[in-house]
Amino acid sequence: MFKTVDKNAFIESQKTEIKGLRKFDVMDLHHISDLPPWALLLSSIWSYRRKWLPNGVLLKYKSKICVNGKEQSFGHDYWETYAPVASWVTIHMMLILSSLLNLKTCQVDYMQAFPKLALTTQCI
Repeated sequence: MFKTVDKNAFIESQKTEIKGLRKFDVMDLHHISDLPPWALLLSSIWSYRRKWLPNGVLLKYKSKICVNGKEQSFGHDYWETYAPVASWVTIHMMLILSSLLNLKTCQVDYMQAFPKLALTTQCI
């Protein structure tokens, strides 16, 4: 699947992902017998990605653990979906307003944004 160098790097990124989930108290290991009788146990899959700098240099390896959502059914396991994503028009408008009003703008990078917020901020 991966080259040996990639495999070891992705294993390390998996460990980082699991540490982050445990740090924010999102993931804890339990035995299957601890689940309530009505609970649905969902399987998970790993998503792997290499993050590159604009000049083509490899920045880091990223791994994300994802719930296998195709095992859920709408109206039984969940009732709504939500994806908070800003459109480019909105971002463009906010940058124009901050420029016109001479406001400071900040770029925020959310790491593990959906489980709990852990962020780094860079202001200009």
